[in-house]
Amino acid sequence: MKVLLTGASGFVGQHLLGDLLGRGADVRAVVRDSSHRPIKLSHQRLEIVETSNLFEESSEGLKRLVSDCDVLVHAAWAVDPPEYLSSIANVECLTGSLRLAEAFVACGGRRFVGIGTCFEYDLSSGPVTVDCNLRPATLYGACKASLYLTLDKLFEVTSREFLWCRLFYLTGPGEHPQRLIPYLHRQLSTGEPAHLGPGHAIRDYVDVRVAAAQIADLTMGAAVGPRNVSSGRPTTIRALAEAVADVYGRRDLLFFASGDNGDSLPDVVASAD
Repeated sequence: MKVLLTGASGFVGQHLLGDLLGRGADVRAVVRDSSHRPIKLSHQRLEIVETSNLFEESSEGLKRLVSDCDVLVHAAWAVDPPEYLSSIANVECLTGSLRLAEAFVACGGRRFVGIGTCFEYDLSSGPVTVDCNLRPATLYGACKASLYLTLDKLFEVTSREFLWCRLFYLTGPGEHPQRLIPYLHRQLSTGEPAHLGPGHAIRDYVDVRVAAAQIADLTMGAAVGPRNVSSGRPTTIRALAEAVADVYGRRDLLFFASGDNGDSLPDVVASAD
């Protein structure tokens, strides 16, 4: 199996790359030449291709990228916090992803694996399953949902296999320093206070290495359609912060805002079913 992996130096992609190689796939890894996390992996079944902006590649350039690859795992997207949820860059990612899928079909690709998000769902109704309604509240979620809905029909009429993996909250090696857990470690490890919201909101956190392994297994198998990639275990932001603080024995450095509200999103958790 020859796999084209986009976003191969990103938070998810860098772990997914090793998992795909470990499962016997030949991988063409697409990275940005300006990546902050360059790949430092040498493997006889690995080919690295650089592009300054995948989403601005020409149709011919995209066809060269996907040529002779029968599986495409599309992990590239603009997701730098904190602005990614509302960034206009999401629209560029959407249109560029559609052109990538078009090139994949034109070149005879067999199986497309897309990386979606829990933010596609209507999150107001409690724990979600893949059968829940899509009702994104952010531009990021809307562009991901739009891509899923369009590709679902495209690959249906062109008889391609289509798998869509919706990620929940990820943490682990390579995480952006502005995200919650790196912030907590940075503050607490230096004895500095960590100022947080009320901490009542419930989230579904999964280690990025576990998530990448799940995606790799799904990619190499026969699964199609939407899948949730999550832990299925709800935890409050307060409990998560306290667990990190306990590593340093410094719960006294955690300062939670008062009040019953203040978290920007409703509870976000996948159903254990």
